Amino acid sequence: MLITNEIKSAVITGGSKGIGYAIAKYLSENGYKLLLLARNENSLKAAVESLGSEHSYAVVDVANSNEVNNAINQFVNDFGKIDLLINSAGYVKRGTSSLAENEFMKMLSTNLLGVFNMVSAVVPYMKKQCHGRIITIGSYSGKVARSAMGGYAASKFGVMGLNESLYKELAPFGISVTAICPNLVDTEMTADVNMPRDKMIKTDDIVKTVDYLINLSANVAVKEIVFQCKAKLIQDETS
Repeated sequence: MLITNEIKSAVITGGSKGIGYAIAKYLSENGYKLLLLARNENSLKAAVESLGSEHSYAVVDVANSNEVNNAINQFVNDFGKIDLLINSAGYVKRGTSSLAENEFMKMLSTNLLGVFNMVSAVVPYMKKQCHGRIITIGSYSGKVARSAMGGYAASKFGVMGLNESLYKELAPFGISVTAICPNLVDTEMTADVNMPRDKMIKTDDIVKTVDYLINLSANVAVKEIVFQCKAKLIQDETS
């Protein structure tokens, strides 16, 4: 059933926790119909129950194109359109030359191939609509590589290259593309970082950035937004 155009829709990968869930909560509160994608069904169920029964979820590995396509096709069949794609699924493991191959491939699969698969599934629908917005949660590590995070940086540098190409390619179709690139956000992914949690970037900072982007006029194109944890910046500059 096609819902009226007044209601907007969004697909969010990694939507069951962390940055993805924070964005989902914001969008739900602002009237969006949501499809949350993640690999853990229990977490997805809990997230959707907390957000409201009008939303849906699908257990999907974003590195699996068949699973991605099936979920997207079903959502469009049910709802009729996709206004917003949030690529928030991610995986991180420390290491560069000492990094195990399977961990490196897992980061490439989740962080880079996952974005590619989501874009490949969603863009054809957005082109037919002649509008849409794609926001990918990149990383400061996709702009500046650290010696201990080479594998992760490689995956995120790849994301930034893909983002820049999509930003240029999709503009003529009315599709806006932006990467948000923070470091040290207070989520489970930074649980092992030696820094007080209250000094880290908050998920609400990411939510406010999404709010800024989706409320811009159609005349504005923003390729990327890069920001750092201030405490980490000071630490690096004084060490």
